[in-house]
Amino acid sequence: KRAQVTFSWTADDVAVRGDAGGLRQVLLNLLDNAVKYGPPGQTVTVTVTRSTDSAVLTIDDAGPGVDRRDRERVFAAFVRGNNTHGTGGAGIGLAVVRQIVDAHGGRIAVDDAPGGGGRFTVTLPAVARS
Repeated sequence: KRAQVTFSWTADDVAVRGDAGGLRQVLLNLLDNAVKYGPPGQTVTVTVTRSTDSAVLTIDDAGPGVDRRDRERVFAAFVRGNNTHGTGGAGIGLAVVRQIVDAHGGRIAVDDAPGGGGRFTVTLPAVARS
C-alpha cells in the first residue's frame, strides 16, 4: 500500500526556529498517518505557506478523515479515532506531535480536506530569514 502513494509538495520560503529532530518527527508522523489511513493510489498533498508571522504546514490525504467528535480527542495519548479500524498503532503518535508543536509555540488542528479525506494543519511562529 505504501508504495502506491504519490506525494505533491509545495513550499513557500519560510523559516521557523526549533528542534530539527522534533519538527522532523512531526512531519514524518503526519505523513505516515496520511499513508496508513489513506487508500492505495492516493495523492498526499503537503503545503508550506507563510501567513503573516506564521509558517503553516498543511497535509491533505484521501483517507476517511477524522470524525468531528474525535477531532480534539485524537491528540490525547492512547486515543484513536473511530475511522482507524485494522490499521494498528497505539494512539500515541498524534499526542507526541501535539506535544512537540506546543513546545514550539504552535498549534495543530484537524479538519476535512477539500474533496474528502483528512487535513492536518500545523501553525508555527515564523522567523525572519537572515
